[in-house]
Amino acid sequence: MELNDQTKQNIVKMQNYQQQYQNLMLQKDNLVMMLSDIKNASFELKNSNDDVYKIVGPILVKSDNQTLENYLKEKKETLELRIRTLEKQENKFKEKIEEIQQKLKSLLNTANVNA
Repeated sequence: MELNDQTKQNIVKMQNYQQQYQNLMLQKDNLVMMLSDIKNASFELKNSNDDVYKIVGPILVKSDNQTLENYLKEKKETLELRIRTLEKQENKFKEKIEEIQQKLKSLLNTANVNA
């Protein structure tokens, strides 16, 4: 069965969306892991009475608890915002992929009927 140009274009478009969706999911997974690390660090910081240090490049710098708590809080909020943004993009890609899948089903069903 020979595919028409419109069907081929839709297949390529869907493949591109799927690839972008996968890249988006990888980004989101990385951010979720970073968020988990931030939450763990924040928990440990709250339960620590010892001196605390912050990694700055290749060195550790002594810091105070409040400064690090503020830093971790800001980092957490930023990561959560980025994750929410990626989730919105994820939903848009899902919708686009589903829309193209429906178009392809329709085009292929029409092609099968005409064959």
